[in-house]
Order: sequence, then structure tokens, then C-alpha cells
Amino acid sequence: MTIDCLPKIILKQMNNLMARFFWGKTNQARYMAPAAWKNICKPIEDGGLGVRDIYQFGEAIFMKLVWAMAAEKEKLWVQVCKAKIFFQNSVKWKLGDATSVTVLGQPWFDGWNDQQVASHTYRKMTVSELFQVQSQQWRVPLLSTIFNQNQVNAILQLGPILPVGNYTQDKLIYRETKSEKYTVRDGYKIMTSLEGHQQVNQVATLWKKIHSWQGVAPKVKVFLWRLISKALMLSNNVHRRIARVSPMCQRCNTENEYEMHCFFYCQGSRVVWFGSNLELKTQDLPLNVATTVQQCTDNMSEEGIRRFCYTLWEIWMARNDLVMQQKSFDPV
Repeated sequence: MTIDCLPKIILKQMNNLMARFFWGKTNQARYMAPAAWKNICKPIEDGGLGVRDIYQFGEAIFMKLVWAMAAEKEKLWVQVCKAKIFFQNSVKWKLGDATSVTVLGQPWFDGWNDQQVASHTYRKMTVSELFQVQSQQWRVPLLSTIFNQNQVNAILQLGPILPVGNYTQDKLIYRETKSEKYTVRDGYKIMTSLEGHQQVNQVATLWKKIHSWQGVAPKVKVFLWRLISKALMLSNNVHRRIARVSPMCQRCNTENEYEMHCFFYCQGSRVVWFGSNLELKTQDLPLNVATTVQQCTDNMSEEGIRRFCYTLWEIWMARNDLVMQQKSFDPV
């Protein structure tokens, strides 16, 4: 039994357990999550941590079965099930001799949509009947009878098909990958994009870069993701959800504790950067933390990036010691 067979409420509870574990919550008490679970479950290239949403991963596995049913018809269990493929926007037929692909009912060219065709009279006709083998040209008058002009133009761009009898079979391909084959990983990306999770932005681009850095521990990378995603439990972030919590920085008590203040503008943080050998001028940094991390690391060596990351980490740990354990903050 796959996870797709489980009730949705069970899958939701499994996701909740994963979220509690991620945020370090072991009891059943309510808690405030600094970042939405759907953002954490985004693929790394889309700005997430790549954690798999249980329900959507089950859907991706199910799509793998449907792909096998559509593309691997020689298997016995596929012949028994005979399921209809449901992700038509991502698959189409790659023509060989075009004898096994019908004109309507099966996608075989870009822009295919059997709801927009001019005529359904030729539904059972094969694509090979639309092509003249001798002249190696499409039968344009017949195409114009069946399809609208935009679809005819798309078909003409396919070029000539292979002559009948050369034993080149038509092949169902998955157009989203270079291998033209479906994988569960690709299916999971489809599921997240269908849920509106896919978003290419500055944070996504920067996180992909951070994830590739060598010499930086995974826990520090996750910390950096939370930093650029504004998912750290800083006083200003907590205040936006819980009004009774003061937004002020507990180190200097002069400004609200947001990302740039905590790590760069606060007097204690300035002393840390001044004492480092990174030559970072905090007064010249932009207001956006993601932009700051991007600009600071663009021209750094691998060792410089490592020191930059661990300096941010140490500032964060020292800040937490002050807030949670009342340990004095010593920037030296």
C-alpha cells in the first residue's frame, strides 16, 4: 500500500508531525511557525528546503504508476489496468511512423487541444494518413479541415514524419525532462507548482547558490535559509504576530530587531564585523538581508564565504544566549 491510499487526515497529521520535528516542538502545545510549511516543502531550486510534503509526494508516486500505464503498455499489469493518463499538459506522442497515434484524442504536437479542433469527423484517423509519404509533405487542405490555423502551423513545424514500414514506433514522451521519461521527482515538482508553490525570486536564486556552498554545515545552511526567508524568531517578527511582545532589540534597546539590525546594524554586530578580516562595511549595506548576503558573497573566496556564514551563525547563537539564558553579549 502506498501513502496515496491513506486518508487525507492521516497524511495531514504526518505533515504536522514533520513540521513539529522541524521546529523542535515535541509536545502537543500550539506553537508559532516562522515560515509556512508549504514554503519549506518547495524544491531547493524554487527557494525551499526540499522537504517532501507527504500528500503531494504520494500524488507524485501515483503519477509514476499512471505514466507506466500510458508508456509501458507491454507490461501485464498495465494491460490489466488500462488507466488513462491525466497529466496531458506534460506528455505528448513523439511520432515515428505515426501509425499508432490517432488524429484526435491523443496529444502529438505543441498546442494540441481536441476541444479547439474544427471537426471531430476524423477522430479515428491516424496521423500517418495526414502525411503524403511520396512527396514528404503534410496534407494541408485536410489539416485545415480538421484543425484551426494555429494548430495547422504547429503541425507544419514538425517537419516530415518517417515512412511507414521502417519499424520506428511512436513513443509517448514526458516533455518536462531531457530524458523524456517521467520520474517521481519531476512529478513532485508538478504537484508543488499546481499548488502555487513554485516561485522564482531573489530568495530562490540565492538559496540555490547557498545550498551549493562547500565547507558550510547543513545546519548553518538551514539557518541562512531562515535568515533570507525572514523566518527567524526575531523580536520584530514575533511582534507582528503577538502584539504584546516587544519588537525592540534586547542588546541595544534602540531599534526594532529585524534581520539587518540584528546581524549588521546593531552596535554589537558592528563590532564583530569590524574585528573580522572580511573588511565588511556595515554602513554601506542595503536594507534587504537577501540582497546583502548576495552582494557580500558574490566576490568572496570559498574560505571567505565560510567565514561570513559562520560569523552570522555566531552572532545568532550569541543573541539567543542573551535572550533565552540572559548571558551577556560579548562581541569580542
